[in-house]
Amino acid sequence: MAELIGYEEMYDDMLIEHMKAGYSFSSFAKVVGYPVDEIREWAKVNPSFAQAREVGTAERRYFFETKLIQICEGKIRGANAMLLMFTLKNCFPDEWRDVIEHNENINLSVINEPEKLLKLCMDAKKWKEEQDAKRLPEAIDA
Repeated sequence: MAELIGYEEMYDDMLIEHMKAGYSFSSFAKVVGYPVDEIREWAKVNPSFAQAREVGTAERRYFFETKLIQICEGKIRGANAMLLMFTLKNCFPDEWRDVIEHNENINLSVINEPEKLLKLCMDAKKWKEEQDAKRLPEAIDA
C-alpha cells in the first residue's frame, strides 16, 4: 500500500465519532488539519479508513433521523424540521428525496396513428390514477 501522508490509524475511530455527532466527512479535514482532498485520498487507498467512512455515514444518518423523530414527538421544541428534512434529502438522497422515478418505455411510433396515441394517453392516465390511489392510503396512514 502506498504511504499515506498524514494518515494515522487512530483517525478511523475519530472519524466515526465525528460523524456520529452529525458532522460531515469533509469537515473531518478541519479536525485532523489536512485538506479535504487528502482525506478523500485516504479513503480511496486505505480500506480501514474507507470502512470508517461508511460506518460514520450510517452513524450520521442515524443522528439526523433520530433528531427528526424527536422533533415529531415534541421532544425538541423550537427546532426547524424543514431544515432537518433538507439536510436528510441532500446528505442521503438514496432514501430521502421527493423525486419519484418512473421508468416506462413508450413507443413513439404511434404518433402517426391518432387512435393509438389516444389509447396510449388514456392508458397512461389510468395508470397514474391507479398509482395515486395506491399512494393515498399510505399518506393517510403516515
